[in-house]
Amino acid sequence: MKNKRIIALILVVVMSLSALASCGGDTKHTRAKGDGSNIDTNFPTADYDGEVFTFATFTSELQDHTVYYAAYEGSNAWIDSDDISGVATSDAVYTRNQLCEQKYNITIENELKGEDYDDYKNLYIIGDQTFDVVYGWANRFALGVTSGQFYDFADLNDARYIDMSQSYWNPDVNYSLSVADRYFLATNDITMESIAWTGCMFFNPQIVEDYGLENPHDLVYSNEWTVDKFLEMVAAVHGDLDGQADFTIEDCYGLIDLGTTGALLYGCDCHLVDDDYQLAIGSERITNLITKIHQTLDDTSHVFSYDAITNGADTGGNPWKYARSYFANGHSLFLTGTPDITEEFRNMETGYGIVPMPKFDSNQEDFVAAIDSCSGVFLVPNFEKRSDGVNSSYERTGMILEYLAYKSSEDKEDSVLNAYYETTIKGQRQTIEENKNMLDMIKGHGSYEWAQVFWVGGDPSDDSKTIAGVLDEMASSGRGLASKYKQNQKRLQEAIDTLYESIDGLD
Repeated sequence: MKNKRIIALILVVVMSLSALASCGGDTKHTRAKGDGSNIDTNFPTADYDGEVFTFATFTSELQDHTVYYAAYEGSNAWIDSDDISGVATSDAVYTRNQLCEQKYNITIENELKGEDYDDYKNLYIIGDQTFDVVYGWANRFALGVTSGQFYDFADLNDARYIDMSQSYWNPDVNYSLSVADRYFLATNDITMESIAWTGCMFFNPQIVEDYGLENPHDLVYSNEWTVDKFLEMVAAVHGDLDGQADFTIEDCYGLIDLGTTGALLYGCDCHLVDDDYQLAIGSERITNLITKIHQTLDDTSHVFSYDAITNGADTGGNPWKYARSYFANGHSLFLTGTPDITEEFRNMETGYGIVPMPKFDSNQEDFVAAIDSCSGVFLVPNFEKRSDGVNSSYERTGMILEYLAYKSSEDKEDSVLNAYYETTIKGQRQTIEENKNMLDMIKGHGSYEWAQVFWVGGDPSDDSKTIAGVLDEMASSGRGLASKYKQNQKRLQEAIDTLYESIDGLD
């Protein structure tokens, strides 16, 4: 099925013309129109006579107002920016949108509409069609795909309104979001979330030196950065820093575990469902890996867990950031994470190292990792005409998205891609030069676990029933992991089949 999908997409691309146009914006804010001297001419032109093109953003904030996914405001607000402010990414977003507005004679707006699919569904039911594109958390909006309320990006591609083979559409990432050759969720370089939330590993270089361990950077270059080497290094570290008889978080550990098992499995190129839509978590490869990983991760003398750190603690409203602060303060050799959270480590006294997730073994060709299933994606509502009478055609939507994605990824210093990745992540947040090479190995090697995005087998109210939830239970079952798998095998395969058939049958 995988080959069939890729071939179909290639055939469409061969037939398609040069891609069209795109853009994005901020709530009820109109930028000053320039003279158009910096607008590309290699895209089809259109004049939309000042029409408003609206993104509806659905996101939420933690209690300390740190927005992680599908950010609406601040330096990670990928859809729009109010003005030039001196912040690289927001300035790049502002400039990009201004160029799009000039090219197509439109006004781009971004409106915060709610938090999740239920908020969108309520708007859909009452006939609110005052927006053109939805931007929200992948795993929240996947819940609404089978309702038929969204348009297939593959149809936009077939109609030549967009060109999903272009690098700024991140073809491999979008493939990982697809089910049954249908692309109801999609991402592109309008947003940097597929870079920001690709899994990686952080390490403390001072602890590496203190324990006489091999430098993970060197292990990457020698093709020895494997899951076995990682576990060996974790088991080598425990230091008493507080003088107490019992192990406490104030000591030094090999790992702070914030969901490491799943991250390691994905890094070893293991997936929840295989390319033929068959349940994969009971494979010998995965069950053996789980057993091996937990022989180390269950040893509390070397590993401190998220629950142990946050239980009863005053986390300031952000327990994940609170748990990561112990790595930032020198209490752990390793921590799994993503490039975006490097903001939290900028002031580490020791500095921090970055490496890709370890491979299964030296025969694995590439470093790979999962993209956080919460990260932001786009959806196109199944609207024919907005309630204000504006013709919200799919052609117009495709043109706007295409051009915006293209402008975001241009090989220019002030493009959104370069402002975020080169200037911010690599330029402003790295104190160890070798990290920049490692980031290049991580970028472009992430993919979604679509079965996790779609909550296959369960839902947010009981995620233990999902494939990912059962995998977690298998990991905590010790010798009982095989029986845990068998208890759920039939149910989960039926859930995979049902989702496939539902999406495949959407009109």
